[in-house]
Amino acid sequence: MASLNKSFYEVHFIRLLRWNLPVDLRKNKAYVMLKALISPLMVTYNDFTIFRISTDSELVRTTQLCRLRGSLNDVVDKVNRRITITRGTGGNVLYVFTEMENNAKYLPKYLGVEGVNYIVYIPVDLQYKESIVRLHLTRYNLETLTYRIQYV
Repeated sequence: MASLNKSFYEVHFIRLLRWNLPVDLRKNKAYVMLKALISPLMVTYNDFTIFRISTDSELVRTTQLCRLRGSLNDVVDKVNRRITITRGTGGNVLYVFTEMENNAKYLPKYLGVEGVNYIVYIPVDLQYKESIVRLHLTRYNLETLTYRIQYV
């Protein structure tokens, strides 16, 4: 994802304080007092930086299977990265329409079509993290795509 240059967001408050302080006021007491005055601003800036980094990482995640596999491994199995995703059996497509309408409505998820769009393979020793995996898949999965979790 093309983001703004990271140096665009960098603000060095202490350096700015030192550069903009008049020469006559460059005493230790004045410097410490002004540093105490800008400390809430520095805390807010740090909160913004944390929020920006987390938002950038959220925006990179998409429903592409390679990205989904990578983000699942980042969340659940960061060290070994053993989670894999393969395409599933698409199943029979169910179209619902009357002859007079001649207009097909595709309803795969809601009417119980057999088959899944992709299969998530998780190692057995990560079985206790299934709820985290399901939460992650629910968050980043398209509504019309179905999945199945299998343990290997």
